[in-house]
Amino acid sequence: ADELRTFSQHAGSIIQMHRDPEGDVARQFGAAVTPEVFLLDHEGRLVYRGGVGPEGAGLEAAAAALVAKKPVVHAAAPAN
Repeated sequence: ADELRTFSQHAGSIIQMHRDPEGDVARQFGAAVTPEVFLLDHEGRLVYRGGVGPEGAGLEAAAAALVAKKPVVHAAAPAN
């Protein structure tokens, strides 16, 4: 948990992150590879699934859209 907290603070993240060391949540979502990211909106709906992706795209673009209350255009990206 400490490494996620450090990463979040360094990245200026305002998104809550959860670690899944036992893989329970990953199995529920059907994760095929790691790392694979699942971004949920405030109602718990899956709005993005995939890899982190390049800067300005992938997870970063999806999170920015979510924070701006805009639709997530690309709801998936290849996992790294």
